[in-house]
Amino acid sequence: MDIDVRFVGKQDGKWLVEITVLLENKSQVRLKYEDFQITARYLLPGDKVENGGHRIHHQLHFPRTIDERIGGEKRYFSNAEYINPKQVFRHRYVTALPDEATFLWVQTNFFFDLKGREKCDSQKIFRVPENEERSSAPLAQTEG
Repeated sequence: MDIDVRFVGKQDGKWLVEITVLLENKSQVRLKYEDFQITARYLLPGDKVENGGHRIHHQLHFPRTIDERIGGEKRYFSNAEYINPKQVFRHRYVTALPDEATFLWVQTNFFFDLKGREKCDSQKIFRVPENEERSSAPLAQTEG
């Protein structure tokens, strides 16, 4: 499982972001999975860099999450049911961060059926760009 983030642009004082999680089934059997959860935590310029508690094994404490906008409910990827043998699949989640966010920590987890219900999780941290960069290059034209 690999995580990537694309900072698409700014609108209404927020960064629009696309979070992509790449899943690859290297086995010879279809794997069923469920409850594919995504948590996006972030820091603002005034936040202190501090260790978190025992529950998060003393990793950094990111006090803010996009879940605050929906009353603390959990967020899930849609279309998360199974992955076929030898298939590579990209799950995408589109959301927004405050314009002044400095770092983004993406955490994901799901459960799959192998020999009982097993948990799979991953995480990755990203630096939020300071400015929105726009390309001045023209769009590629297709031949034909």
